[in-house]
Amino acid sequence: MKFTLTPAAQKFIRRMIQFSANPGGGFRLMVSPGGCSGLSALFDVEAAPRAGDQEFVVEGVKFFLPAESRLLLMASRLTSPIPLQAAGWSFTIQRTRVRARAPAGLS
Repeated sequence: MKFTLTPAAQKFIRRMIQFSANPGGGFRLMVSPGGCSGLSALFDVEAAPRAGDQEFVVEGVKFFLPAESRLLLMASRLTSPIPLQAAGWSFTIQRTRVRARAPAGLS
């Protein structure tokens, strides 16, 4: 599993975990297709992964990720949280562009 965090996103997530009811838990991030940018995300701090989640540590932060989230987050970067007046907090997920190359003789 490869995705990165900006320092601001890392700080925000650490604080969410630290001040939650589960300070020893992890950050459960559920990403799905949709939203203005093509991806929509919900998050919460939980004591342990749910059934089907995998636990990952990214830059010292513990994440609990469902299968669909793992696929959508590959080669992505979570940027600083953006405050939204009525909707709480949001993350920007930047997807890295990957160039595909056909094996020799197949292009």
